[in-house]
Amino acid sequence: MPVVTVSGHHDVKGVTNIVLNHQRAAELALKHLFHLGHRKIAFIKGQEFSSDTEERWANIERVARRIGLTIDARLVAQLEGDSPSPQLGYMATKVLLASRQEFTALFAFNDISAMGSIRALHESGCHVPEDVSVVGFDDIQSAAFQNPALTTVRQPLREMGRAAAEILLKRINRPAPNSATSTPWNPNSSYEKPQAPPPRNGQALPNPNLSQTIVFHTNLRLSIFQKRLEAPECGLGIRLVFAPERLNSALL
Repeated sequence: MPVVTVSGHHDVKGVTNIVLNHQRAAELALKHLFHLGHRKIAFIKGQEFSSDTEERWANIERVARRIGLTIDARLVAQLEGDSPSPQLGYMATKVLLASRQEFTALFAFNDISAMGSIRALHESGCHVPEDVSVVGFDDIQSAAFQNPALTTVRQPLREMGRAAAEILLKRINRPAPNSATSTPWNPNSSYEKPQAPPPRNGQALPNPNLSQTIVFHTNLRLSIFQKRLEAPECGLGIRLVFAPERLNSALL
């Protein structure tokens, strides 16, 4: 009996695997952040039981070495539990924030966990993407409706499923040799919202206390005001930028 799997990562005699090119996926995400200037990137790995976790992580490490990006083990968290909820990403990001290690970008295992990450960052006083850029994975339908809209690596699951069905029908009609085969599919990026470069020319912002710089952008003029402020603590630092229409209310 012919068998075709989607996202199978084991070579089994007689089984055809439709798999994602995880190396290409890692390149899309890491090169995007790296070219923006991010060097302190946090990661959220998938659950141990997920078939994609180790394959994806191995390729992330491989691509990071190739582009000269150092992965700090203290900035790697893992999803725990089997709930299909943003809560898992929320909790993983809380762990990263509690470590007090600075990072300017975060690459999440999937879009759902990325949504939880954004919530945790907002609660910590960080703005996305001004303080921390977040990249998800999958490009689920709701990704574009998040606030901010989510930048993500698109996994073409519909196309992969269609290909699996077509290959299965062909093998039913014309049996193939009884050997293991793999058909890779390339992902592509979905930049729903432009990501920001890291604050202060590539350096992570320090943990804020009371003294901060507030920058107001007004057309071609740039005015900088020093002010002592009480701000929600963000372990990664905070940068406040006001649009022209908010200038009056900001100068209270």
